[in-house]
Amino acid sequence: PEGYVLEDTHKAIAVHIGNKQFNASVKKTQFDGTVIYFLENEHVGPILTPEGAIFLARGTFELLKSLGISQDIIHANDWHGGLIPTYLKTLYQYAPDLNDPNRLFTHTKTVLTIHNLSIISGLPIDEFYKLGLERLHFGGMEWFGSLNFMKAGLYHADIITVVSERYAEE
Repeated sequence: PEGYVLEDTHKAIAVHIGNKQFNASVKKTQFDGTVIYFLENEHVGPILTPEGAIFLARGTFELLKSLGISQDIIHANDWHGGLIPTYLKTLYQYAPDLNDPNRLFTHTKTVLTIHNLSIISGLPIDEFYKLGLERLHFGGMEWFGSLNFMKAGLYHADIITVVSERYAEE
């Protein structure tokens, strides 16, 4: 962001999309005393692509694990954030091993805010493997023959909000 300096943390995380691993460098800055982290990777598309959304969601949890940070609430937005509640409930929340870093998320809840329900995206069904999920999670995101990340978020989020009362009525 303009006026802020991104500091290299000298940390890197690995994010899996399908059978590929993408490494991301971790940057940070501060705003009003709050540390804000950024993941940098030149090989994954922008966040507003299906692969970018997968990278954002899995990267969020891999970053928190690498930093040892537990969150009470993670707030995601629209279809590109829909996989955050999905990954929390399917991959990261329930770790049976007490030493597993995923135990950081045992009590984490998610909020999904809808800004524009008419803009949705996902993947063709034959690319389900890119999500790294077991087949039993397919039903929570299948939408008329494709994979819908907004539906996945709506299905898995603990709380769903919209940007205004009028939008909720619509």
